[in-house]
Amino acid sequence: MIASFGCEVAAASSGEEAVLAMRAFGENFQKVADTTVAKRECQTRLVVMDVHLGQGMDGYAAAEMIKADAAAQGIPPPHIVIVSGDEPSEVQERCSRCGLDFLPKPVGREQFRNVLSAHGIAV
Repeated sequence: MIASFGCEVAAASSGEEAVLAMRAFGENFQKVADTTVAKRECQTRLVVMDVHLGQGMDGYAAAEMIKADAAAQGIPPPHIVIVSGDEPSEVQERCSRCGLDFLPKPVGREQFRNVLSAHGIAV
């Protein structure tokens, strides 16, 4: 659905894959010429992931690793949005503690549009 707004989208099927993809992206980010414009264009601005990612780490753990990796590389972390069908108040509370945004399932097109806009992504 996000791709329908003209955004470039990369998918991962697990928390581990998401972390590895972001690590690879961070390495490419570091290789970009040291200019503000180039870095801004190369930066991942938004990560949307389900809290339940199958086997392995959950969305919270993956989000924390992605944020820690960005800090270690000296790059701004992406905004991370957790999507879940779990009890909204519990997920919202945990996301707030972790510095994550939250969207309850089912997520509609307008909700995605609002999230993209809130994070400065023109749609």
